[in-house]
Amino acid sequence: FMAVIKSDAYGHHLENVVKDIDDLADGYGVVRLNEAKKIRNLSDKKILLMQGIYSQDELLEAKELNLDMVVHNSDQFQILKDNNSYNNLWLKINTGMNRLGFEIKEFLEIYDEHSRRVELLEKLSVDENIFSYPLDVTDSDKAKDVFKKIIDDHGHVDLCIFSSGTYERKSEKELDVRNIKHVIEVNFLGVINCVSAVEKYYKDKNNGHIAVVSSPVGYRGLPKSSGYTPSKAALNNFTQGIYFDFKKFNVRVTLITPGFIKTALTDKNEFKMPFLKSTNYAADQIYNGLIKKNNFEIIFPLPIKIIYKLIQILPNKLYNYLISKSVNR
Repeated sequence: FMAVIKSDAYGHHLENVVKDIDDLADGYGVVRLNEAKKIRNLSDKKILLMQGIYSQDELLEAKELNLDMVVHNSDQFQILKDNNSYNNLWLKINTGMNRLGFEIKEFLEIYDEHSRRVELLEKLSVDENIFSYPLDVTDSDKAKDVFKKIIDDHGHVDLCIFSSGTYERKSEKELDVRNIKHVIEVNFLGVINCVSAVEKYYKDKNNGHIAVVSSPVGYRGLPKSSGYTPSKAALNNFTQGIYFDFKKFNVRVTLITPGFIKTALTDKNEFKMPFLKSTNYAADQIYNGLIKKNNFEIIFPLPIKIIYKLIQILPNKLYNYLISKSVNR
């Protein structure tokens, strides 16, 4: 059962109640974030934050505490949507008291929009050569479990391509430690979790291919990108490092650094994206690079490749001057 604790257990003190009932309860429900923090210090069971979150900071803190969250209104849902965070959510529907919760129509619109993600996976899986395995890459244990299931289902895997990314430009205009941690957790550590999950398999097999999708922006620092650019810099460095480690085991490692590709993530950008390409173009470039060539890095399109290769060798003084004039506005 779920134990709902209100108002510091009405004078009995929340911590005392949790200690007394933790072996009986399956989880807890609390209204405020500070109450959830107190319980998390005492228990690793499910905790439901019943008032939900009302800011980016609160969302990131709730994720750090591994909380389930109730969503009462479109403002709360927009915060989750902006952060591409859809795990462990409880959507409340207004049942007639007209105090909290979505109207039925509004709830159905949200459900219809986001159930399309599941439906897309299901539609793709209709093809006899496509199989879907949902995964939260920030969960290292789950990554191992999913890869084991893939091996159990299919026997062997010759190539793994790891692509994990999140970015919210408006959250990077100022230094936001929680946001930076979240971006690093998804973009960098999420990929490491996946590589770690397949490491033993490929080394024991003494053959295979690992490809990591990163970004050319990781080669130099950029303004208003306090989390995204460093996460890609770390990923570029990590991928080049493991190239040598896996080469000893006859396992090929490839770094994929595309320019701007039109996706749901880039659709949120409010600036003009130079040399924007389609996903079909990107797929062709990646396929040709992985199958028909043997280079360590696949970077495209050509103008982006030329620009970023030049950027890599520019002296700091010249690079800083050019970026200040052209980007940092």
